[in-house]
Amino acid sequence: MGRKVTDRQKRISLITACLMVASSNTANAKTPAGLAGVLSIVPGLGQVSNGDFLEGLGWFASTVVLYKVQPYVAFDLHMYNMYDAYRDAKPSNGRYTNYSLFENYIGVFNPLNALDLVGGPLLTFYGVVPGLAYYKGQNLYPLKAISTSFIGPAEEGLFRGFLFPAFSSAVSSKLGGALISSILFGLVHTQYDPKNQMVVGLYGLVQCVIADLNKYDLRKGMFSHSWTDFFLLPKGVGPLENAPSSETLNQDGTAKSQSVIARGITFGWRIKF
Repeated sequence: MGRKVTDRQKRISLITACLMVASSNTANAKTPAGLAGVLSIVPGLGQVSNGDFLEGLGWFASTVVLYKVQPYVAFDLHMYNMYDAYRDAKPSNGRYTNYSLFENYIGVFNPLNALDLVGGPLLTFYGVVPGLAYYKGQNLYPLKAISTSFIGPAEEGLFRGFLFPAFSSAVSSKLGGALISSILFGLVHTQYDPKNQMVVGLYGLVQCVIADLNKYDLRKGMFSHSWTDFFLLPKGVGPLENAPSSETLNQDGTAKSQSVIARGITFGWRIKF
């Protein structure tokens, strides 16, 4: 039986990992952007291929350490690192910003990022309104904001920062890239049934619009995504991370997060999927 990791050790490990990733910077790319993103399936390898060994080492060490102590955060960091490698390789599709991981993460808590013609209404009618109506505020635990704040930057980075423009370039169609990346976005949410995966895919399509309108500056999309998760998901971050219980299941045994997501896309109407 392995030695138990104390809370203090977890905190130290998390801080150490974050400091290592803080060495991130934009490299002079030596690899095609799409390949750099794919190589970062192995954390940091895309950054190394871009010519920045220290940044790649930081991503690799950070992700490995976090998988030991905070696996859900590590998985989010793993996804974001693929976007980071792709962006640093200076893709020709779109005007990319050079905001660091920390700048993007801080943006999740900047209320000014709610001021978006698409993201603001999306957050309100897909997240806030149905979330409050369904859970009656019982799911709004302040510390949950910390958990959900990692999801938005990670998924927006991977799907809207990397896959959306990469597929757009591959098929020479922005619409095609949005459709392909959004279908994949829906399919990877395996905690939902097929109809709810379709709803998530449609949400991803709208997030592609937000990314495109903001010239691939993902901060507004990350804000909308993270706070939508905060309002829609039950205590914790959903049934995948928590064993089914009365807090995560309806009386008929279906997951609460499935039902509320299905209603969210219809502005809270009680449509049964």
